[in-house]
Amino acid sequence: NPLSWYLNDNRNVAAKLAKEGDDWLQRGDYKHAAKKYQDSLFLNDKSGQVHYNLATASLQIGAEEEYARAIFHFNRAIELAGADAPKLYALGLAYFKVGQKETARQVWSDALKFDPNNTGAKNGLAVLDKPQGSAAGPTGFTVRRVAQKTFNIP
Repeated sequence: NPLSWYLNDNRNVAAKLAKEGDDWLQRGDYKHAAKKYQDSLFLNDKSGQVHYNLATASLQIGAEEEYARAIFHFNRAIELAGADAPKLYALGLAYFKVGQKETARQVWSDALKFDPNNTGAKNGLAVLDKPQGSAAGPTGFTVRRVAQKTFNIP
């Protein structure tokens, strides 16, 4: 293919941008991390890890439009890299944050099918089972910690 050098160069630049995003994510600068991941995905949108990391950064930023972005990218990460308990927990948390509590319940239930001991999913379901008005959100979890474990981010 006469354009293979170009495609390889795009993948290399995308990987470099993703690494820069990882560095920002590790430092807790979620806005800069999200920007680097977006740039990386512009060049190579087939990385489940980068979609997951962008979703993680978006969820940590915390604005409502970022929650919607997180939902999109968690779903894309699952599509590309497969489902597992950490991804499903984080996706459920994003749904919870936008008020889609029944969807969060289903996703967290699915997370427990992968790992019946997933503390985040158990805590999320427990919060949903509390009486109305007391559901502040699951505790004892950070999306960053899940990203670290899922993709070996230091």
